[in-house]
Amino acid sequence: MTDIHTSSLGLLMESWHAFQPENMAMDGAQLPRDQWQETVTRIVILTEAILQQAINQSNVGGFEERVFTTLEEDQAGIHTLGNGLYSTQTPADLIQRLVSVLRDQLPGHRSSMSTFVTLHGRPSRVTRYWIPVSLAVLSGSASLEFLAQRQDRILQWIMDLGATIIDFGGNWVVDPIRKLIGTIRHDEKSEIAIMSKNSLLADRASLERMVIDFVNDRPDTSQGQPPVEDTTAIANAVKEGDLTPVLKAYERDLRSPFMGTIRGDLVRALLIQIQKTKVDVEIAISGIDALLKSQELVFGFVGLTPGILVSYATLRWLIGLFGNRRGLQRGKKRHELRRGLRNVTRILTSARSSDGMMSYKESGRLICEAEALLQKIKLVLGGIQYQEFREDVQDLLDVQSGVDKQLRVVERMRWAYFQ
Repeated sequence: MTDIHTSSLGLLMESWHAFQPENMAMDGAQLPRDQWQETVTRIVILTEAILQQAINQSNVGGFEERVFTTLEEDQAGIHTLGNGLYSTQTPADLIQRLVSVLRDQLPGHRSSMSTFVTLHGRPSRVTRYWIPVSLAVLSGSASLEFLAQRQDRILQWIMDLGATIIDFGGNWVVDPIRKLIGTIRHDEKSEIAIMSKNSLLADRASLERMVIDFVNDRPDTSQGQPPVEDTTAIANAVKEGDLTPVLKAYERDLRSPFMGTIRGDLVRALLIQIQKTKVDVEIAISGIDALLKSQELVFGFVGLTPGILVSYATLRWLIGLFGNRRGLQRGKKRHELRRGLRNVTRILTSARSSDGMMSYKESGRLICEAEALLQKIKLVLGGIQYQEFREDVQDLLDVQSGVDKQLRVVERMRWAYFQ
């Protein structure tokens, strides 16, 4: 039945091409009156013959033969008078036949096709879905009982899932964004730090006081000179890391550690060196702290990235699952378009292998495939590209241009729209 209808399309399109004969000028010349009369009469008769024979024939060869036989019998009333062709039928007769086609034959053909599809086409929904519906009804009570027994657990799972989502959004999206905004605005509360802000200053000042007191209490550390009264010089030396007076006293006390311990000088020297080590460690940490603060904005973005990526991926998944599936439809449509273009190429290639002569059935199939391409391309292409695609389809359906030109049109469509 499909082959018969595609052959019918090919027959009709072949007749309509008579309105654009090759010998017509491109400046809008009109067909002669007698040629108009002959062409219109032929198309009306052909349409009636197709509608009458489409149901009664089971193969394309017999269908086309019966259509041409009916066409020849109906055209027997056309005879030649002088140099022109005239029909015994008046325009009113042709109009009446067209009215009969539109009012009676087309609705009857549509009704016959609906009956044929009902008998031989896709089964009804009852036939297709009675097994799944029966299984759903039988298993419905068991499913409801299962859900009722585990209602509390299911509710707890839902609450835990909601709490997890809320905590994730708060801890990994909202808080990092708030901290990042604080960093951009140079908020002191959002600064990265691995040590207290004034810790180094306090420890260094304590070391300076300890060294100054030690030197003042040990005049011999100045190599026989009077006690150092200029505490500024000692403080500057300590800032540079110079503890020479303390180290000399420490070396001297090591010669007699017992006496140095009793006097307390050895213990004081050890404690001062411990404080010096603490200050050195804090200086190193302060350098690392300064480096971290200089890259604080980078760390803010790094901390925000995982939450944003997870949220974006989840949102895309939810949109694809529950929302608009336009992207999936486009991918499916593109695959269908490639298949349609492949079918068009096969039709033209088969016609090329048979001396470039395309049968009525293949011509009708070409029209159907072109119409299917137009319907599917709407979801993929925009307005301007769609109009360009329509122009290419018109070039594709121009059977008078030859199969070679049509194949070149297909190649142009392939690299223009399907790369």
